[in-house]
Amino acid sequence: MNTNSKKNGWCLSILLTAMLCTGWQKPSAAEEQSQLSALNNKFREFYAAARSHEIEASNPLILCYADRLVLLNGSQREEVANIKDRYTTFKTVAHIPLALYCLLYKEPNIELSRQKLLDFKALVEKARSELKDHDLSMKELDRQYKMVDACLSFIDKALAQKEISAKELQEFTRSLRSDILQNAYLAVSSQLAIIDQTVGNWRQKLGKDFDKIKIVIVGGHMPRLRNSNFQYFCRLLKEKEEGNRIIYMEGLNSDSDALNLLGTHILDEGVAVSFFSDKWRMHRDLLSDGAAQYLKEHPPLTGK
Repeated sequence: MNTNSKKNGWCLSILLTAMLCTGWQKPSAAEEQSQLSALNNKFREFYAAARSHEIEASNPLILCYADRLVLLNGSQREEVANIKDRYTTFKTVAHIPLALYCLLYKEPNIELSRQKLLDFKALVEKARSELKDHDLSMKELDRQYKMVDACLSFIDKALAQKEISAKELQEFTRSLRSDILQNAYLAVSSQLAIIDQTVGNWRQKLGKDFDKIKIVIVGGHMPRLRNSNFQYFCRLLKEKEEGNRIIYMEGLNSDSDALNLLGTHILDEGVAVSFFSDKWRMHRDLLSDGAAQYLKEHPPLTGK
């Protein structure tokens, strides 16, 4: 063996001995994954801190729930109900024919629903007798009686016939369409008037700070399109779409949920501008472009 070979052999032996003595070994797949998880968790930590900063800087803020408005301004919180008796009365009467539809649209055999119909009829009759005690004009009251009586007559018809066809049910529901829509108009008019008065009071209270106001509207999925409260605040702030000063939140119903969503919107707008030169880019899934490209190349269920 030449000198260089001996030298290389000694070096390799020394290296192997050092590795064994120090317990060195290649990181396992689980350890590498753990390091990646730790790295991703650190991103989440930084993101949450940045979002908290945006939340703190976002005052004043109005949270618009289905039944109340909340003004958040620094450490101050003010809550005002936006639903009163007229709203509840008009909406409840409109729900009577909707309840009948839900009960009967899949079950034409009345015998299977007889007891439910009888119980519901008794409930409707009791509610009818109380209508006069609510905040309605005589004309409005008469129209509510007309709607309720139409529903009671339909219940009696169903009980007598022992069966209701799909055609009969549709004729009944459509006969009340204009009255239901009128009740919806009167209900939302009552609500929006309260919202407008409340927001007007807050605008005076906030002064110039009102120009910085942001809105989070908390609602369900189905009424999202042209949501009444969303329409009001769009008109008020001259906004044409969601995402700038007005945000719509589905499925959640607390101040902290709304604040976290607002913080996410504000922070992600900065991310979108910084990374993509498009303030709206984070309003769609970051994976959306890649998904579109993949699905174009690999259509679902084609095996390609």
